[in-house]
Amino acid sequence: METRQNQRLESLHQAQAFIDEHASRLGEMTSNGMRRRLDEVIIELDALATGQGGNALKAMGTTRRHRALRTILVRDHMSHVAGIAQVELPRTPEVEPLRLPAGNITAANLALAAQAMAHAATPFRDVFIVAGMPHDFIERLTSASDAMMESLRHRSQTLGKRVGATAGVAASLAAGRRIVRALDRFVVSEIHDDPALLAHWKSVVRVRRTTHHASDVSLGTGVGEEGAASTAYISLTPGGDESSARTATPGRVAA
Repeated sequence: METRQNQRLESLHQAQAFIDEHASRLGEMTSNGMRRRLDEVIIELDALATGQGGNALKAMGTTRRHRALRTILVRDHMSHVAGIAQVELPRTPEVEPLRLPAGNITAANLALAAQAMAHAATPFRDVFIVAGMPHDFIERLTSASDAMMESLRHRSQTLGKRVGATAGVAASLAAGRRIVRALDRFVVSEIHDDPALLAHWKSVVRVRRTTHHASDVSLGTGVGEEGAASTAYISLTPGGDESSARTATPGRVAA
């Protein structure tokens, strides 16, 4: 999950915790339909975030496996055939596919070259076996090519799931923010006469985006000086507009 998405999810968790903590003060709204929708969205988002992270790890694993199988195909199969062909066979058009393909070609083109090599080597099977290749070297070559392509398909499927999970997170976060905007009306109605608690609620539902100035930042102090880290707050507004952000330096109160 991206940093901004994490910040939005944290804001939803904080709104949920505030309502739980102040249930006696907020009255019936703590169990209304919007509140239940918030709980459902948070559960869904937590599951999506877990799935997104798992798919990211799987994507890394499938990428490494694909690269390893590609290396095995070239190093342990195609290069052996090409080396023997260069020594034992005349340079004729029929044996041209027995050369290693040049350049960093795509996996699909490499698989085509491997299949062409297997086909071209078939009439000279005995020559290759006498030169040191195993009796089933052609079958091993085609199997290695198939394994590489299968790993590519698996990688594409895993990446597709990751993209889908990311889209699901974005949609659920947007739904969660709309629910919090709806809940904001209920909360304000209940605690409008308690300025401190109302300010706490408004702080909770802000989405904080931390930025840094170009100058040095003092680590661990949190003192709001020039060059220190600042936080952009996306606040709920009556119109539900989150597009405007205010920037406050730690230690100062945003007006």
